[in-house]
Amino acid sequence: MVRRKGPSLSPEFPHSIHKRGGWSEQWDRLSRWYQRVHESRGVDREEFLYAFFQNCASFRDWIHANRSPNVTKVTLEELVRSNTELSVCQDISNGSKHFALNDPKMPREFARAREYVPAPLAGGVSAWSFVILSDGHKYDVVDLADTCYRLWQTFLRDHNLVPRA
Repeated sequence: MVRRKGPSLSPEFPHSIHKRGGWSEQWDRLSRWYQRVHESRGVDREEFLYAFFQNCASFRDWIHANRSPNVTKVTLEELVRSNTELSVCQDISNGSKHFALNDPKMPREFARAREYVPAPLAGGVSAWSFVILSDGHKYDVVDLADTCYRLWQTFLRDHNLVPRA
């Protein structure tokens, strides 16, 4: 079997289900992972967070691939470059998929950590909080997901892109 890469690769079938809704379907997928993050706890939440960040990071590729007249590749790259949270998101996505970062967006590699939250701060029961350490900053991982999701919502609104209903 010969494998070919790049634009010359012809599709097995021209209308694959995974492409049927374009970027809007990827937005729906991203939104479902976002909802799961907020509905889950423990190990499930950690897994859902990785899935969220992977889908969030790839969302820019879906917008670009659908050739929206309102958005260029440069616009998308600038969005990530100008928002630290989206840069951290890219690194979490790539690091959780590939182990090592070949093209990091942040100056230092992120670290996933747990932070102990004593009972008085955790509503009466001691708990552990999942955090991301990146370039000297600490991010509560759910707050980071919230910020990334809101940044994409704002981007869609500002560029007159409306997800299908």
